[in-house]
Amino acid sequence: DAHSFAPASGGGFGGGGGGRGGGGRQHRFEPYGGSAAAAAPAPVQVQGSFEGTVKRISPKGSAPGSHAFGFVECEETNRLYGRDVFLNDMQAEGVAVGARVRFEVAVNARGMPQAHNLELLSQW
Repeated sequence: DAHSFAPASGGGFGGGGGGRGGGGRQHRFEPYGGSAAAAAPAPVQVQGSFEGTVKRISPKGSAPGSHAFGFVECEETNRLYGRDVFLNDMQAEGVAVGARVRFEVAVNARGMPQAHNLELLSQW
């Protein structure tokens, strides 16, 4: 899989991240490459909801600061964006591969689609 979507906060199954104390700079995994430090404009929300199937879940690693993440396969969003829709760590931990989900999409600063307001329709 060549996914390159940076995790962002927001959306059902938990969302807002909040800061992590401790000072110092922590490495943030960027599955699509790029820099997490780059200034990002507000995400663009696409009107309407979509349905798809959870295609992949990558569990949280053992390294400090690592996050779980996943991707939803959806024919309609694939036509719009040419890729699967990203699930952040809170969303990915709430579903399993094969689950049917309903979601809205917001696009990050690099034009990558991310699920928001995720709703579980059926577990695989």
